[in-house]
This record gives sequence, structure tokens and C-alpha cells, in this order.
Amino acid sequence: MASCPCDRAADRAEWGERGELKKAMAYLRTCADAPDGGTRFFKYLGNLVGAGDRIGHSKRTVDYYRGLNDACIKYLRPLQDSPR
Repeated sequence: MASCPCDRAADRAEWGERGELKKAMAYLRTCADAPDGGTRFFKYLGNLVGAGDRIGHSKRTVDYYRGLNDACIKYLRPLQDSPR
């Protein structure tokens, strides 16, 4: 499988951010072929941000989720209807 830009970004991110980004991209890959895959992905990100203080592994996890959500909104939202 060819490397996607998100994978390359994950390789350059800080360790904690990289783990959260890789998890989010794995989720996107699982739902990308669904008709509502993009919508599901952004709902997932919103859930992470909303529950980050309860599901996070460190005090910085919520910040990782917020940063990831902001970056995805900026760069991926225009592709929401065609996540592949």
C-alpha cells in the first residue's frame, strides 16, 4: 500500500500526536468506503475532542485531539464526501 500524506505527517509528529494521528487514520481507512465515511470520520473526531478528558492517556491528549481535529477540518473537510 502506498504511503498517504497523513502517514508521512504522522512520521514527523511528536510521539503522542503521532499515535493519535495514526489511530484516526486507521479509523478513516475502515470507514472510507462507506457512503457516509467522511461524515463518520468527522463525528469520530468530534467525539474524541468531546470525551478526550475522560479517554485520554495524559493531560496533553485533549490538546492532541483538538489539534488533530483542527488540522483535519482545515485539510480534509473539503474531501469529506469522497474520503478515498
